[in-house]
Amino acid sequence: MFGRNKSTSQWSDQATQTQAAFRSFFDLIDPTRSVDSAKEISEISEAVALAGEWNKEDEWRISTWMKAVIKPEMVTGKQWFRVTVDCDGQSFSCLCPTIQRAFAFYKLYAHITIYQFYAVGPPWAV
Repeated sequence: MFGRNKSTSQWSDQATQTQAAFRSFFDLIDPTRSVDSAKEISEISEAVALAGEWNKEDEWRISTWMKAVIKPEMVTGKQWFRVTVDCDGQSFSCLCPTIQRAFAFYKLYAHITIYQFYAVGPPWAV
């Protein structure tokens, strides 16, 4: 499953395909193109402003919950936004300079978690 391809071009082709898939995904959730994304970013911004953080829990599969959090965090005197997505024994987290970028990574991490589950199973599977 993890053996290195003999041909360097296959690695290059796979990298190009992966980059195209990421770009395509970010295009799909672009708030200038998606009313749903624009609405969700607005909800996140409002929650952060009023409550200090945004939380979302979603049961995306029977008895499988995903929790997402976006909250401000000071880094070297500047406000950044910590994104954390937890699900099924996994946690993805990063710092982003804007709420818009934090939204993009929340959506990406949630997407990766769900599609990884269906493609190769959860990390705890034997």
